[in-house]
Amino acid sequence: MRADLERAHGECIAELKGHTKELGYVEFSPDGTRLVTVPFDAIGDAGVTGDHTIRVWDAQDGRLL
Repeated sequence: MRADLERAHGECIAELKGHTKELGYVEFSPDGTRLVTVPFDAIGDAGVTGDHTIRVWDAQDGRLL
């Protein structure tokens, strides 16, 4: 799975690697220091197999926390 963090002018500053399914939800923390990602499988039917992980990232460098 790939999700890029981009600066205002479109430069990729980090590639978030870890999820195995398409993302269904991405949200920054209120202070902008963290990013939460949730794949569609974790949002939908509990019987669906796949990636059910919720991940928290450092929004500055893309590091998985």
